[in-house]
This record gives sequence, structure tokens and C-alpha cells, in this order.
Amino acid sequence: MRTKSFKLISGEEVLADVINETNEFVQLRNPVVLGMVGEGQLGMISWMPLAEKQEVTLQTRNIMMSYVPKQDLINHYKQRTGGIVTAPAGVLNELPSNFGR
Repeated sequence: MRTKSFKLISGEEVLADVINETNEFVQLRNPVVLGMVGEGQLGMISWMPLAEKQEVTLQTRNIMMSYVPKQDLINHYKQRTGGIVTAPAGVLNELPSNFGR
């Protein structure tokens, strides 16, 4: 599953895991709204906090643009939504040879 950010025609910026994407619809899981909340700090709040299931379908005509965010934002999102955070490439190569012994 790929994590993407969507700028909507309403002005909202939504970050979510993409379940399925077609020319007409995008299905999202665990959508959050991104916004600045202070001195250069980014906040995340649930986009549909009252929904029974945290899966929504957007019509692509309501999307102005989309992009794949930086890895640190994806990691923060995954921690917040209970997803799996992946280590950066090569991090295991940086461990000492006697690590874990």
C-alpha cells in the first residue's frame, strides 16, 4: 500500500494510504488532514473522525494534485495510524559487527 498526499479543491490536504486508484476514484485508508499548527509545525487530525470505518472513496475530480510525501512524514503518519514504519535503506549496514552478541 502506498502513502500519498492529496490537495483537494476544497483546500484540504489529505494524507492517507491508497487502497485503490482509478481514473475516477481513489480509495483511501486512515485519512488525516495536514495543517500548520504553529511555528513551522505540521499537525495531523483524522479526516473523518466519526466514520465507523476509516476508509473513504474520493472522486478524482475533487483532487487538484497529489504527491508522495517525504519519508519522515510517512513515518510520522504510520506511527500515528498504527502502520509499520520502515527503516531507511542501509541502516542495518551501519550496525557494529558485534551488535546483538
